[in-house]
Amino acid sequence: MHHSLINAIHTRHPSASSVVRLAHRWVASHMLSDMIPTEALELMVAKIYTESAESGEEAKSNNKSKMAGPNDTPPSTVVAGFLRFLQLLSTHDWARYVSHVGFGTPFISIDSNFKHF
Repeated sequence: MHHSLINAIHTRHPSASSVVRLAHRWVASHMLSDMIPTEALELMVAKIYTESAESGEEAKSNNKSKMAGPNDTPPSTVVAGFLRFLQLLSTHDWARYVSHVGFGTPFISIDSNFKHF
């Protein structure tokens, strides 16, 4: 199930697979590979793409004429996706809140992969 959901994100958003590779490389260079599993990195990147896509669709469905914010659309470049990954990693309160990814199915928890973090 994990692979098919991640594959769907990578098919819909071509930059997502490169963002995952860059995020994995960044985590490894900071010697955090033992603490953050690859699946958790993939889910964090998927969260960036799915949440920004959902907020963009909500704004369209509500016919709001406000200008789109920087996180209202999925990142279209690897650099933008990686910066959003770093933002998610640094701003989310991992100790208090479970992070989940909405794929249109029951949510998948990222928190279960952070037992050592």
